[in-house]
Amino acid sequence: FDSEIAVSEVIRQKLDQRLFARILRKKSMLCYNGISSEIFEYQCSKENLPGLPEQRPCIGVIGRLTKQKGHSDLLNAVKLIVKRQPVHLWVIGSGPLEAELRQQAIRLNIKDYIHFLGPRDDVLDILPHLNMVVSSSLWEGLPTVLLEAMAMSVPIVATDISGSRELIKNGVTGLLVPSGSPVNLAEAVLEMLSNPDQAREMTQAARQYAKTYTIQNAVHKYAQIYRQLIKQQ
Repeated sequence: FDSEIAVSEVIRQKLDQRLFARILRKKSMLCYNGISSEIFEYQCSKENLPGLPEQRPCIGVIGRLTKQKGHSDLLNAVKLIVKRQPVHLWVIGSGPLEAELRQQAIRLNIKDYIHFLGPRDDVLDILPHLNMVVSSSLWEGLPTVLLEAMAMSVPIVATDISGSRELIKNGVTGLLVPSGSPVNLAEAVLEMLSNPDQAREMTQAARQYAKTYTIQNAVHKYAQIYRQLIKQQ
């Protein structure tokens, strides 16, 4: 390749650490994925959406139901959370682990708190109805769903993994917890719910920070890379 582009800093480091990349002294380019700047001005209805449970508080997890997303850890965390405060988890997405996760909810006796909504094409309309977005992923590149939540001023609790930690600054734009730890996940969710003023401050900082991660900025970066490559020919 004349050039390689990484969508996060950790991916860039991994690309540059490969044997042949080191031998050839090739460096990859960093170009973050982005969201449309229009999301920051998106207007959605605050009325209850058809087919969605109305219970509060509601937390949401958005993504494919696969091992990567750590849904099992989140369900274990919900088991701990509801002992201290009833919450309702909206599971948005589909995938090969859906049946297994449904069985886990039954086994943990929390099925009344878990709502599997399947794949949705109205996530931007759903986000304002959530008290929080939780990312329990075990690994990520750069999770666009967190950018969308940041742009829509929704509080975030996420696992401290590559990609997510490039967006979430702990205690500033959201809360980070160790991956694979339902206990820490539960404590962070409860902390966010019990401190609405702090949560509001973090969403304001997160919204401002997310404005640097737009598709428009990514387009300019790609254009710079193309121009640089053309000059090298």
